[in-house]
Amino acid sequence: MGVHGADVENGVPYKEKWRVFDRISDFLYVMVRNVHDVVSHAPFFVHRFTFLCPHFLGDAEKYNKICADTSTLTTTPEKLRYHRYHKGLLQREVAEAVGIDRTNYSAYEADERDYYPPEVLQRLAGLFGIDVSELLDGYNAFLQDGQAAQLRAYRKSLGLMQSEFAAQYGYNLHQIKAWEQGRIRMLKKHWLRIFGALG
Repeated sequence: MGVHGADVENGVPYKEKWRVFDRISDFLYVMVRNVHDVVSHAPFFVHRFTFLCPHFLGDAEKYNKICADTSTLTTTPEKLRYHRYHKGLLQREVAEAVGIDRTNYSAYEADERDYYPPEVLQRLAGLFGIDVSELLDGYNAFLQDGQAAQLRAYRKSLGLMQSEFAAQYGYNLHQIKAWEQGRIRMLKKHWLRIFGALG
């Protein structure tokens, strides 16, 4: 490494300047300098920041003013949008990172679906650095925590047999049995019909 003109002009001996001693990776270097025959080493980490286009910054700023934290968010789309903005990511970047199509992820944030595949939610939570429970709305938390056991526990808390429970809520017995055995996923409209009044 040669002596730079600025070093000479400032009267700083070249050996007292920090120099690259070793390159560990593209982002991490070990620096070295010698001041009065004392050799010092220090790590040097190069930080990378995502450049956001003005349109995206405006959207993020508006959303963050409305939602200062997640305590006011109740739906999965709101929570996904909050955490994506918080990480400074575009929808395309999130979709690529978790291995789904961008239009599919866009639908996740647009409140166009009720159910989110657990494996995709796990990957999203990992990307955002949070627990998956922080992305779940009431319905998806119900599915995540075990639809069968919760439905059975609720029915028993009412002191009803399966046939009585089915009659009370207007379902056939086979459907109640299938939900309690976990053979079919309960749709959100049915979850709201049964559990909606409890929330």
